[in-house]
Amino acid sequence: MLAWILAAFVLAARPTVEPPRRIQDPAALFVSPLSIETLAEPKWIVHTIRPGDKLARLAARYAVAAADIRKWNGIDPNEDPVRRRRTLRIHAQRMVPAPIRVAYVVQAGETWDDIAAKLRVRKRALQASHRKMKTPITGRTVVTWLDPIEGPAFDPHATDLEHPITLVPEARSTGTPQRGRVEHGMRLPDGPMWELYHPTRAFGSSHAVGTVHRAFTTLRNEVGYRGRIVIGALSRPHGGRFRPHVSHQSGRDIDVRLPLRTGVEDVRHATVEDIDWYATWAIVDAFVQTGEVEAIFLEMGRQERLYTAARVMGVDEETLAKVIHWPNWSGSHKPLVRHSSGHDTHIHVRIKCGDDEPKCRSESDRE
Repeated sequence: MLAWILAAFVLAARPTVEPPRRIQDPAALFVSPLSIETLAEPKWIVHTIRPGDKLARLAARYAVAAADIRKWNGIDPNEDPVRRRRTLRIHAQRMVPAPIRVAYVVQAGETWDDIAAKLRVRKRALQASHRKMKTPITGRTVVTWLDPIEGPAFDPHATDLEHPITLVPEARSTGTPQRGRVEHGMRLPDGPMWELYHPTRAFGSSHAVGTVHRAFTTLRNEVGYRGRIVIGALSRPHGGRFRPHVSHQSGRDIDVRLPLRTGVEDVRHATVEDIDWYATWAIVDAFVQTGEVEAIFLEMGRQERLYTAARVMGVDEETLAKVIHWPNWSGSHKPLVRHSSGHDTHIHVRIKCGDDEPKCRSESDRE
């Protein structure tokens, strides 16, 4: 009798596992993050912990601070709030559709990469939960959690942003990024396309400034991204040594802060869950489309998220291989996106030398 009672208690203590919803078209389950409105008054909700939940991601989901979630639930700063809990009380600033456990049938010819992109999940996480299936088998079922608001927050129908600029032809890059100068440096102008974090350190060559303007015009007016974009350091007015940077000396290195997810507070050091990787890929792609990028530096540990976002947005593996190493780090070719330590909250974009810059020199292997 005692054993029966203990068994019944254990069963009752286990969290209820939702039966997966069988789906054919995962795309039909997603909604734009822009469609989630902020509540006039915050509302208390109970969030059920699901596999893959992270504190930063939950904070972004409900547009609250991670520290507040800890406070509301009496969680110690050193404790993982989603490890041993089933639910969390959250004073939500917005109401979002709950994650859905789905069952997807593998189609002919699909790879793990294809399936992860369709379901908008990380490939490695999907493979880890299906270890017995080394490669996808046509007709087999893949079960995972799908987040309905996982996806790009773009508005392609938004009114175009007007930001005309006048280039300074005599503003030219000389030397290398690590040992160079800027002749008659041109300051990146203020405007609606971006915010300048260091206006007094936002000088560059005319060619670099023009390329930045072209890239962000594409991002804002063709892609329709309206989130906050912060541009950090370029160069000093005349270039030269710019501590603590090794480069940024010749007016063609631009730091762009990684954009944050819709609903995330302005954090000083963004985690991978805080960052809007779809917007990040859109920024990278906008620069790539100019044809004037020599290199883009981003820490290796963040490149998987960038790759996943690009795949979700429909970029094929062959095209991505020219831009980013992930997931294959072997090979002699050098893609545009390269690893550089310390580039975890921003990307560092290096513009090529312009046709009218005879004294400009490339040294792209070093950040």
